[in-house]
Amino acid sequence: MKQILSLLFLIISCTLSAQDYVKIENLNGKKYYVYLIDEGVSLESLSTDFKVSKESIIASNPGVDKNFVLGRKLLIPATTKNIIHEVKESETLYSLCRKYGVTVESFKTDSTVINGAIKLGQKLTFVNACDPILYSSISKGAITNPVKQESETDSILLYTVNQGETLYSLSKRYMVSSEKLQKVNNITPVQLKTGMIIKIPLKKEQFEKEIKIKPVISNNSQTIDSTLLFPTKKGPWKIAMFLPFYLGNSKKAPASVVSASTEFYMGAKMAIDELGSSTELYVYDYMNDTVDVAGILKRPEFANMDLIFAPLDVGEALLVANWCQENQVPFVTTVPKANRLISNNPMAHFGIPSDANMLKMLAKYAIENYSTKQVILVKSNDKVDMTNYEAFRSVYYSAENPNNIKLIEATTKDFGQYLQKNPSSVVVLASNEKSEVLDFMNLLKPYSGLTLFGHKDWLKYGEAVTSVRSKYNMHFVNYKSPFPSFSYQDGAVKGLHRKYRDYYNADITGMVIYGYDVAKYFTSYVLLRKEANGVIMDFDLKPNFETGGFENVKCYIDN
Repeated sequence: MKQILSLLFLIISCTLSAQDYVKIENLNGKKYYVYLIDEGVSLESLSTDFKVSKESIIASNPGVDKNFVLGRKLLIPATTKNIIHEVKESETLYSLCRKYGVTVESFKTDSTVINGAIKLGQKLTFVNACDPILYSSISKGAITNPVKQESETDSILLYTVNQGETLYSLSKRYMVSSEKLQKVNNITPVQLKTGMIIKIPLKKEQFEKEIKIKPVISNNSQTIDSTLLFPTKKGPWKIAMFLPFYLGNSKKAPASVVSASTEFYMGAKMAIDELGSSTELYVYDYMNDTVDVAGILKRPEFANMDLIFAPLDVGEALLVANWCQENQVPFVTTVPKANRLISNNPMAHFGIPSDANMLKMLAKYAIENYSTKQVILVKSNDKVDMTNYEAFRSVYYSAENPNNIKLIEATTKDFGQYLQKNPSSVVVLASNEKSEVLDFMNLLKPYSGLTLFGHKDWLKYGEAVTSVRSKYNMHFVNYKSPFPSFSYQDGAVKGLHRKYRDYYNADITGMVIYGYDVAKYFTSYVLLRKEANGVIMDFDLKPNFETGGFENVKCYIDN
């Protein structure tokens, strides 16, 4: 498990290098730095770097003194003050507000800032701001095992770092410790960059041998071949899967749920069998009257479990998620909206994109394709939707909006005044709450000629939405899945269908493909350190700095 945990964190570290400053959040009127625990740091070192007592960190993160887990999200109390900043080239109001932990709204009454526009050299006062802290400034503890000095027989190889390479991968390739590479080059793993020239000390006898370097394939859309980078367990693998079969349940089992669970399992088993005969798959019916999730997790086989597919019901999924965090076991959840409920958990792998990430995709689409249109972002009346609203909005106030295209922010009460002036506007409601969406559809009835952006879940809300869809140019953000239909003529589906018939003497279904794709991708990603293509599903797993863990961010726009 420690090897897998190190892999997960190294991926996070590589991504963090693109984020210069530690994020600042305002929670219940208090401000915190949000930090993912890195290798080499301790409560003591973080206390020094963030200028806050160790006791304050523990008070804000109960139990962290006993469970200081690599990759865990910490809330570190921040002190506030007024900061004067002179605007530099390429800086935006949004990026500066994010840097100092204040809101863009705090400048609405500032007469020198009009519609969020700022000028080079302009001096801004950030009230109740926090000192920005660079990730690169956070000190790492001393290396536990002292590195010996290079002997006189060492030769130095000057090496240009290729894309995707890490100090760990280079240490394995050239048989020199990662710690030694850090010392010789005076860098940390996070500081390693593509194109950097580093020194690699080689023993004389190594250098005289032919060094075989695996060629780096350029323009590869997949992640690097991480089997080179990290020590891989060869098996046998232990995988647990929780599904609601309702066997022996005194309640009447929902036929659709039982059928879906069975088909998901059949597809998943095919994928897991591809790992080899040494793989052990444990399947648990958590809706059986005679068992409960807490009891299952106490069984002896869980002492060495390598990967868990969490239950499909939120309550049971949370139990498994908490157990996995405590025991450092990676788990996969395909529960929609699980990202809202399972947070601060570095072991989590979310198979479905969060609503927030889908709204970010929608914002990027609007910037790229509707740059000449007036875009109106409508705030719903439901506080639950604020995360989605801020997600869409954040893209417009970031470097992903290089031309500073204006975004109009409105409410359900006043958005109409903007439509009256410009009927061909793009209207965005950052909500998928049914009552909010249906009420908004009624408010749109007097208008025509607009473009409407929404969430795929809207299509479930009946005639009120479908009638509007025929009236307006509508775009929905979605993630790819084999539902509600797929083509038997698709080449990849044909191949899996033949295999499925050999296994079960039956025709394939969408849920079978879903089970196969989910199991294939996540067993490959977590256990084999490889990316795997789905038959129908698309995956692109990235660290989630908001909720912790990893999230599939692959989504697309459905016209």
